[in-house]
Amino acid sequence: MTFSEKKIKSEIINFAQSIDKSGLNRGTSGNLSHRFKDGFFITPSAIKSGELKNKDIVFINENCVYDHQLKPSSEWQLHHEIYKNFKVNAIIHTHSTYSSAFSCLQKNLPAFHYMIAIFGGEDVRCARYETFGTKKLATAAIKALNARNACLLANHGLISINDNLSSAYDIVIELEEMCKQYLVATKMGKLKLLSKKEMASVIKKFKSYKSANSLSK
Repeated sequence: MTFSEKKIKSEIINFAQSIDKSGLNRGTSGNLSHRFKDGFFITPSAIKSGELKNKDIVFINENCVYDHQLKPSSEWQLHHEIYKNFKVNAIIHTHSTYSSAFSCLQKNLPAFHYMIAIFGGEDVRCARYETFGTKKLATAAIKALNARNACLLANHGLISINDNLSSAYDIVIELEEMCKQYLVATKMGKLKLLSKKEMASVIKKFKSYKSANSLSK
C-alpha cells in the first residue's frame, strides 16, 4: 500500500465519520469516494462509518472492475460516471434531512439567497428521479451537475463534487443549510428571488474571490 493510497483511505473514513457525527448521514446511508490513478476508492456497502477500516475501502478501476471481499457502495455507478465526465477528485453523497426533504419537491433550489451562487450557478438543479444504484440515476445526475459543484437527487438526497473531500464536505454543509433556510422561509410567506443579473454579479465576485485566495497562498 502506497502512502497516497493509505492517506486517501484514511481521509474517506475520517470524512464519512464526520458526516455521520454531524447528522448529515445516519446508519449506512450515503457514500464517499476519491479518485486514484485509473479508478477510485469508495466506501463499501452496508457498513457503518464508525466500523470502517482502511482495508474496507474498495477500489474500482476505470473498467468498473473491483477485486475485494466487500461490495462497493450501491451508488458506485454514480461515482464512476461523475469521474468519467468531470475533472474532480472527490465525491460525497448524503441523505441529509433538509436536502432530502427539499429533493422530494422535485424542483430546483432557486436564487432566494445570494449564497446559491457558491454552487456554481443561479440555482441548484434537482436531477429527475431514478431508482438508486442505477445507470439511469447516474445519467440524470451528470445532467444536473453540468457547470455546478452540487445537485439534488429527486426524492433521494444530494451529491457534492470537488477537488478534494474537504471542499466537497464544505459544499454539503452549505447546501444542507440553504435547503433548510428555504424551507423555513417559505413558511413565513412568498419568497422574493434574486434576479439573473444580480446572481451573475455574485457568481463573478465569488470567482474573483477564489482567484485572489489562490494567489495569496
